[in-house]
Amino acid sequence: MDDIKRQTQKRFEQLANAAGWQAHLPPPEAAETAVPVWLYSVSHDSGPRLFSQLYLSAYRDGKFPFEIPKGPGFEPWDIYAGAIAEFDAIKDPASKIDLHQHMIAAQLLYARSTRTWEALPPLNSVPGLHFVVFDWLDKKGVRHMRPAAATGVQPLSIEALCEMFFLALNLHLARNPHEGPVFKEPASA
Repeated sequence: MDDIKRQTQKRFEQLANAAGWQAHLPPPEAAETAVPVWLYSVSHDSGPRLFSQLYLSAYRDGKFPFEIPKGPGFEPWDIYAGAIAEFDAIKDPASKIDLHQHMIAAQLLYARSTRTWEALPPLNSVPGLHFVVFDWLDKKGVRHMRPAAATGVQPLSIEALCEMFFLALNLHLARNPHEGPVFKEPASA
């Protein structure tokens, strides 16, 4: 397990540095009020995808000023996994910007269906909430998604995300030891 942890940390830091790690924040002209609640989407393979601050209505009711993707017979897990696949398939960073709202909406839909979201403390009792979904593909090509949460005023650092990933991965592998992430060679620049 220490070897997996060392490989993961090294890869995660490389990917995070390469990703630029830019936030998707509510537009200033929006009539909605932003609250100190952040969503993070982090892949073992591609590193941090994006993070976003939520509007009050999105936090309270799961409502967005734009359409949340849905489909007949799809569970929140399926909708978010589909959004991840679509987002990761696009290589041009400028083109990914168009998918940010779709990703955030799909992630919030998934987040609100988890026990982790249900266990979050009320926003008025903490300085801020951070909901992270880590995902990876195992050697069979199955995508595993594990949520985690933290409290704090500032957006989470890469180091904090890395530590949270290890905790989430260790918890998952304790029950499912054969579902670890596959280590791929980073793409050359």
